[in-house]
Amino acid sequence: MFRQLLTLGLLAGQVAAETSSLPPILITASRVAENTGEVLYSNSVVDRQQIERMQARDVSEVIRRLPGIQVGRNGGPGQATSVFIRGAASDHTLVLIDGVPVNSGTVGNAAFQHLMPAQIDRIEVVRGPASTLYGSSAIGGVIQIFTRRASMGPSATLTVEAGSEDTRGYAASAGYGNANLRASLSASHAKSDGYPVRPSLSLLDRGYRNDSVSGSFGTSIGDVDIDLSHLQAEGNVEYIDFFGGAADQDTLNQVTRLSLAYMPSVNWTSTLLLGRTVDRVTENQSADFADTERDYVDWQNTFAIDAGHTFVAGLTGSWTDTGLLSFGSGYDERIRSLEAYVQDTRELGETRLQLGGRAIDNDKYGTHFTWKAAVGQPFGAATRGHANIGTAFRTPSANDLYGFGGNPDFEPETSIGGEIGLDHDLGPADRLRLVGFYTEIDDLIETDPITFTVEQVERARIYGFEFGYSHQADAWHWALDYTWQDPRNLDLDQQLARRARHTVNASLSYQRPRWWLDADFRYESERRDSRFSDEVLDAYATLDLGAGYRFGSAVTLSGRIENLFDEDYELASTYPAQGRFVSVEFRYDYNAQ
Repeated sequence: MFRQLLTLGLLAGQVAAETSSLPPILITASRVAENTGEVLYSNSVVDRQQIERMQARDVSEVIRRLPGIQVGRNGGPGQATSVFIRGAASDHTLVLIDGVPVNSGTVGNAAFQHLMPAQIDRIEVVRGPASTLYGSSAIGGVIQIFTRRASMGPSATLTVEAGSEDTRGYAASAGYGNANLRASLSASHAKSDGYPVRPSLSLLDRGYRNDSVSGSFGTSIGDVDIDLSHLQAEGNVEYIDFFGGAADQDTLNQVTRLSLAYMPSVNWTSTLLLGRTVDRVTENQSADFADTERDYVDWQNTFAIDAGHTFVAGLTGSWTDTGLLSFGSGYDERIRSLEAYVQDTRELGETRLQLGGRAIDNDKYGTHFTWKAAVGQPFGAATRGHANIGTAFRTPSANDLYGFGGNPDFEPETSIGGEIGLDHDLGPADRLRLVGFYTEIDDLIETDPITFTVEQVERARIYGFEFGYSHQADAWHWALDYTWQDPRNLDLDQQLARRARHTVNASLSYQRPRWWLDADFRYESERRDSRFSDEVLDAYATLDLGAGYRFGSAVTLSGRIENLFDEDYELASTYPAQGRFVSVEFRYDYNAQ
């Protein structure tokens, strides 16, 4: 049975990649595959073809174009990067790689700046509280990254890139898949001399190097499907330290996973996922380091009770070791969490209902419960509405508790939030989307990035709306996404740091069989830099252009200009963002299918 399902899955993936009219499939929102039109939560999907056309240098450059997302960065490539979903903090976004959580146990967020697009097949983003299915950190939403897998038959890709600031890189991948076996291997190297990331202290260019490799192997033995994968990214980041001195650090990020799936019956799938992650930073001018090692296990059981009724139940365990040494002080801590979750999804006529709950037993904070409820309802053939509400939480990071300025008596952050949304088809080529959202967070933890002061405030509140419009007809596609939000610290009646009230993303593309043109516009209004200062980051607007031409069936030459008008702006105070950047890319694709 598994061999038949695998064959169908590989063929479906091949067809989906070649047929843009098919709706995307989303897994993250409900832990089961769903058509995006059925999902009861705001979501975005970025596929491999879109990733290639962006010529992005890391994952954050891919997702910053999506609705409700803002990115903060301390300068150029490889520098510390934060991702905010709907005004929630960067450590309120849970990041998964092939189902395994990769958020750092020390700082709390994921190392987006070290995840290379060459290793990635697709990215799914779910906005809104998701702790019921995924546990800690999923207050603002979940970002799941799927690494590349083999398609049917043999395939291979070779990419060479060159750009401004002496940027150069290459990537190669190969894979093979059939009804009984799939295997893939991908490797990439990227290097840039960078630019002065803190010109107020030093005019030295600060560069970055990244070497990444990923591989997967899958097969079926009897009724058990086996999937083994590994992703590793090693890098070196040059930066300017607090005193204006030149410094650099080595980084290591690893994700190793083993998935065992068994179907006791046609209606029951049982999947055991074992994962291990490493997030390590080692300073080269001192003995300082930050280290996270996590062992993770998830046992999910999915029951397709009938055509309109799916029930999911599972158990999760994580064991996280964190260690840090900074300026002569540090910590070495271990935390364990055991969790159970359930979710029931039913279709009652045209109405789709979903209820879920999670129980968490944490060895430091005891027992916590989260829940969620969602409903979807069509209104005629062209309009579909949905609403959801749920609770979420985040256990403080090790830095929050034991780092410099931290407090071991901090309580977990908790939240309640939800959204109401409408999708409306104006016709076969035009679609409108309107979503209102609200989140209230108790015991919010905020850190001053300059003085490392850490405080736990009583309450924060975020509300706003997202408006989206897209048009696709013949060779033209354009889209507009606008987000207005009021992310506020209620204790101080102050806008939360580095979150803009207004963001706009607009894109225009023209696609022919052999060539394409792209234009992407981004605007963010002014943002407060920190709760602990009055510094305000100015509003900015950037325009990116891209083009590509395909020679025959295998060779593609493309180019991109980012920040065409060389806008001078900052995503973090005293750290200038990327100026005008030009890159060209050569890609060779081979696929026997």
